[in-house]
Amino acid sequence: MSSPPVAIEEGISALVFSCTTRYHYFENVHHVDHELLSTFDHMTARLEVSVLRAACWGKAIMTGYTAWQQQLRKHDGGRLELDLDAQTLIFIEP
Repeated sequence: MSSPPVAIEEGISALVFSCTTRYHYFENVHHVDHELLSTFDHMTARLEVSVLRAACWGKAIMTGYTAWQQQLRKHDGGRLELDLDAQTLIFIEP
């Protein structure tokens, strides 16, 4: 059985994926819907990540989907390097 934080993380991932499929994987979308971000706030209220603002969630989601849409798909693969301290996501060609 999954721990509550793991289950919530999986739920957030499922919600984001469901939302992105309706919007063509965020192609030509520049922000995440406020209602979705508000849902994350409610889902994570009792977890360490509850200190994150909605803008942080939105930036993380858009950064990830931008990398996937504009880099990984365009180059038919590759590698992403994430630096959480610097808040950067770098694409490296295959």
